[in-house]
Amino acid sequence: KVLVVGDFTMVSGQSRNRLARLNEDGSIDKEFLPGDGADAAVYAVSYDPATSRVTIGGAFKTVDHQPRNGIARFNGDKRVMPVVEIILSGVNKDENGVIRFRFSSQEGVSYVLEASSTLSEFREIQSVTAISTTTEITDNPGDSRAKFYRVRRTSP
Repeated sequence: KVLVVGDFTMVSGQSRNRLARLNEDGSIDKEFLPGDGADAAVYAVSYDPATSRVTIGGAFKTVDHQPRNGIARFNGDKRVMPVVEIILSGVNKDENGVIRFRFSSQEGVSYVLEASSTLSEFREIQSVTAISTTTEITDNPGDSRAKFYRVRRTSP
């Protein structure tokens, strides 16, 4: 099976907003259930065979009418996964190229900033245990390729 993404709204005469999965014969795989799809272009896709999860990245703000802000994951059942959101209150890049991610946090809880250039493998940039309700994590990407970032909660 092949995952296709881009800035299309139809595949083989059927409505598919910017993502679809095709069977070996080129027909649409009806088991892949992206709902109403993405509201803008999808530029990247990855598949994790260990979990059967699909991750997409792009210019979209919603996937199947659910807020996703440029990154979304589909569970093993091929439905958009719910997210436990970590709300970023600010992302700034200073004169030295350091990117600062500020987010709402829970005191005593650990968080990790991870980055990927492919969406298939993330590497840890920095981890921190929150000491207040607002936490900041940083990255100095230098001249590296474009990255996707995520902040994950790593402890209860």
